[in-house]
Amino acid sequence: MTVEDRKLPLSAHRLFATRDLDEARDRIAQAYKPHRLNFAAPGQPLDTEFRRVSVGSASLNLLRYGADVVIEPGALESFYLIQIPLAGRCEIDHGGRTVGSDAAVASIVSPTRPVTMRWGADCDQLMLQIERKALERFMEDAYQVTVRDPLVFDPALPLETGCGASLKNLLLFIGTEFDRGSPVATTPAVANQLTAAAVSLLLAGQPNSYSTALAPGRSAAAPTHLKRALDYMEANLDQPVTLAQIVQASGVSMRALFDSFHRFRNCTPMAYLKARRLEKARAQLAAGGAPSVTEAALAWGFSHFGNFAADYKRAFGESPSETLRRARGR
Repeated sequence: MTVEDRKLPLSAHRLFATRDLDEARDRIAQAYKPHRLNFAAPGQPLDTEFRRVSVGSASLNLLRYGADVVIEPGALESFYLIQIPLAGRCEIDHGGRTVGSDAAVASIVSPTRPVTMRWGADCDQLMLQIERKALERFMEDAYQVTVRDPLVFDPALPLETGCGASLKNLLLFIGTEFDRGSPVATTPAVANQLTAAAVSLLLAGQPNSYSTALAPGRSAAAPTHLKRALDYMEANLDQPVTLAQIVQASGVSMRALFDSFHRFRNCTPMAYLKARRLEKARAQLAAGGAPSVTEAALAWGFSHFGNFAADYKRAFGESPSETLRRARGR
């Protein structure tokens, strides 16, 4: 059964169709990022089709491979990807979790954690690709939250109720409107509003690393003393820093500072500091800028290498040596 037979959206917006694995990988990489694409088992025919439209700072895509394949892009880095199966099944390994995705459950891939995806031959997915910077900027403007830690979503999005059902209906509506050639396709202001609606649904309804800060009643601007503490930590990420120094930099009591961190960052000051240092270590390793994992750990204040490796894998779903090995293999 072809994509046309299933009467799926974006019928007038096909970018390409191919039966060649290398062409499929290279053309899809142009839209997303370089990745590995392999058959899950040899001897299968490929029947790939890719449809795509721009919607404000996002893109709406429909993709099928027509064979059982394994996709390994690593961390997406610059964008979020919401994948909604309209037919068939997909499985992803992401951030230490495995999510089976089908008509009842979509998957959300956050940009800072590596992902491996396994698509079935009959899997057609409607996908929303959102620029990371645009999503973070929207969250800062709408909720008055400063984004310092990565925004990470729970990767499993139920589709039969709640925001998942609403998001699926919204994306199907957008696809239908593009097929009709309506103002959604021709008016940037309308497209931007629809993208904002999709992002709002995700932030408000899908559990994420900022859920506490984004909860109703929590949208007040962060207090000045919290910003002073954050600025102090940011300026001293590669230096020994004690809790007493952070409290002193904030200019308030320890209790007041802890209250602000719990309200606006959903963590303690030292947990925040560790998370930022892990992010810096990861960035250095991913860029190939560290001669070894040990050097990266020491550069960002980690002297207990066993704890560093465990914390790193818990945060990013892979070991620091795996990140460095992937960077060297580019």
